[in-house]
Amino acid sequence: MGRTVGQTNPTKPPRQASMNPRPPRRLRTPRPAPRSARRREPDMPYASLSDLIDRYGEPLLLQHADRNRDGVADEAVIARALADADAEIDGWLAKRCPVPVDPPSPRLRALATEIAWYRLHQDGVDEKTPARLAYTDAIAYLRRVSEGQADLPGAVGLVGSAPPSSASPGGARVAGAERVFSRDRLRGL
Repeated sequence: MGRTVGQTNPTKPPRQASMNPRPPRRLRTPRPAPRSARRREPDMPYASLSDLIDRYGEPLLLQHADRNRDGVADEAVIARALADADAEIDGWLAKRCPVPVDPPSPRLRALATEIAWYRLHQDGVDEKTPARLAYTDAIAYLRRVSEGQADLPGAVGLVGSAPPSSASPGGARVAGAERVFSRDRLRGL
């Protein structure tokens, strides 16, 4: 026997009326961001403790990072210097590319190491000390990169950089004034 509208099935419990007659949607898991839009984790600096040790050695690092004089380099002091270096680099590069740069190139790692090493010198440095000279060179290079006068190897999406030439990959490029003597200019002489 057929059912009419409004009749209920005695074998099924009655459905409660809802404001939304549609079944709820399943939430989709968001897709991961493209690699260029991902942010580097704050605990992944451009340089690391091992980079500082490789470049300057443990005795010198201990001399500048052991603030409580217990014979062990203070991890918090090193982490602060590395974080300051990252922030300074990101400040310079933000004009030209998405920051933080991931993965960092060896050149960027060297810059971060030099800036962090300078930051570890708490008692100040003279204008002629190697740490100060390396720091000023690193900042000068970052300034040139931010102004578009230099490129940073490995940085993706640099604004204002020339696209790589397909005609001569890895070859030399020559830029200069227009030719004085050309076929068009000498025509008719």
